[in-house]
Amino acid sequence: MKTLNLNHLIQQQQHNQRLKTIANQLANQLILDFDINDGYQMAYFLNLGQSLDNYTAIRKWAGKWLKAHYSVFDSLDTLDDLQHDDTLYSELKERFLSHFPQTATA
Repeated sequence: MKTLNLNHLIQQQQHNQRLKTIANQLANQLILDFDINDGYQMAYFLNLGQSLDNYTAIRKWAGKWLKAHYSVFDSLDTLDDLQHDDTLYSELKERFLSHFPQTATA
């Protein structure tokens, strides 16, 4: 019985690590595309802790978003497919922009 629990925990950890890797890649792309600078303003708009710097806030937000929308997968292969999904970044980008006033994104 403990072996099953251990295997389940290992799979869950691998799943979470894969999600984190994908989220960080997506967040890094947002940072590049929007030329986001150092600072602490992003956390406010993304409804995160105010002590987070811009880069950490975006990465944390992307991780939360990805986990909320794509948390239930049976295998790591499915997550690999998700990583190569072309619509995923545009969906994340659209949601990211919705957190900011129109004057900031125009």
